[in-house]
Amino acid sequence: MSIFELFLVSIAICADSFASSVMVGISSKDKNNHLFIKVACLFATFQSLMPVLGYLLINIFSTYLVVIDHFIAFFMLSYLGISLIKGDGEDNRFNLSLKGLIMLSVAVTIDALTVGITYSVLNVFLPLTIIINFLMTLFTSLIGLYLGTKIGHLIKEKTSKIGGIILILLGLKILLSHLLA
Repeated sequence: MSIFELFLVSIAICADSFASSVMVGISSKDKNNHLFIKVACLFATFQSLMPVLGYLLINIFSTYLVVIDHFIAFFMLSYLGISLIKGDGEDNRFNLSLKGLIMLSVAVTIDALTVGITYSVLNVFLPLTIIINFLMTLFTSLIGLYLGTKIGHLIKEKTSKIGGIILILLGLKILLSHLLA
């Protein structure tokens, strides 16, 4: 694969991280640069390591991963989305704890495992893909977080419900894109 093709693949696989970043930005109370850097770095780390994991595990799990990764992402994102919509009293914003963010990171990046299988078949140079995926996801996640805070200030009281709907729709998109492919 050429560097240009690796950039295109990176843009495609970081779209879910971008959408999730918008949701986190919508759900956050204030623009918090420290939190946003943590979120963007988590998304970028998982987005760049999931294809590597798929690359390394192809011989062991490739058949199973391709069959279930979209179901795992769908159920995790739906669970997070429903929790956000139901809320927990007065402050029902998204759980921005490290545990919640890691769960979200895994859910939105797990389908990138299958990209790693493709990388393995094409014998792609992994260090370059890691760098490209990390930087692209970091950049788009920071943009998504920023846009989310702007949207969040406009819609204030409905932010958690909109964020939950975004997560559920993202999970549904991942599921349908695999089932209808």
